[in-house]
Amino acid sequence: MAACFEKEMYPGEIPEYFICPISMEIMQDPVTTPNGVSYERRCLETHLQRNGEIDPLTRKQLTVDMLRPNKSLCAAIEDYLKKNVWALEY
Repeated sequence: MAACFEKEMYPGEIPEYFICPISMEIMQDPVTTPNGVSYERRCLETHLQRNGEIDPLTRKQLTVDMLRPNKSLCAAIEDYLKKNVWALEY
């Protein structure tokens, strides 16, 4: 019975591309690096402050000025969360 209840509460999985590779949480303000990877802005900026201006994936130079808002991903996440309220607690 519990399995049925869980299935109703969590009808699907959260798309992987909505998840920040640093925090492993759903992004609220996604930004894209020059190599095309999206991160939560707050997490990536914290990474850059703590570790120097180095891309966490490529290890190449990365500055805050090089980050671009990922507006289409942000809109997709907002739309998904409106339709899947259960995911807000992820």
